[in-house]
Amino acid sequence: MHYAPRNFPVALECDALPLSTVGYQLLQVMRFAVEEINNSTSILPDVSLGYDIFDHCSAIEIFPSVFELLSNKGAIEMIPNTDYQPKVISVLGPFGSSESITVAPLFMVQLVAMVNFGASTSTLSDKVAFPSFLRTVTSNRDQLFKEIKKSDFTLLDHQIKFDKNGDPPSRYNIVFWNLASSSPFQHIGSYHTNPTVHLHINDSLIRWHTNGTIPVSRCSEECEKGSARRPYGIFKCCFECDVCPNGTYINTSGRKNPLFT
Repeated sequence: MHYAPRNFPVALECDALPLSTVGYQLLQVMRFAVEEINNSTSILPDVSLGYDIFDHCSAIEIFPSVFELLSNKGAIEMIPNTDYQPKVISVLGPFGSSESITVAPLFMVQLVAMVNFGASTSTLSDKVAFPSFLRTVTSNRDQLFKEIKKSDFTLLDHQIKFDKNGDPPSRYNIVFWNLASSSPFQHIGSYHTNPTVHLHINDSLIRWHTNGTIPVSRCSEECEKGSARRPYGIFKCCFECDVCPNGTYINTSGRKNPLFT
């Protein structure tokens, strides 16, 4: 046996990290906007906005900030009351996609609006999982889709282009898989959408297990006259046929039990 030393998480101090000039600029823009709203008599009359600023300099530090907002400050009261309205109007950030996905469920519980200005993952577009998440930047998928529609190039002597939906022209080979053959994979047809939709299948190359006859999708064949069904298994279509005993008869098809005369 080998001793595996325990690794403890590194205690990070946000003050020891370099200052993010972009983050500082965004902070000043928000502070200026809030002051303009609070000092105006026409934008939101009789309404004053406040804010708390949290430094999430790393993924480790993001949870203490969220829990402080949820619990210690009493901004969001965690009680099972459907009539409860949280005092927090919205949350701005965090900037990254992974950090946003991590903490978003905590705010989704009370449907607190989570306005994000940097997360571009398409995962956060799922309104079932993130109903109150609001993005201000386009998702990666939509950004890529916008550029793909403009693309038309040649790669390895093949022309690559995309339709209005962002999908490349479809082209498939239809292969018959015959395990009994020394060459189990046999090309029997093709399908493509460019320039027009075309499907071709060589039926003569297909070896059906039923020699070309239509297979029966029933568990049991219908009982002959003078026989009654005896179910077996969990499916109603599965049954065996029992010949009616002497002195009994069947007056309807599919009946389970004979009638006595």
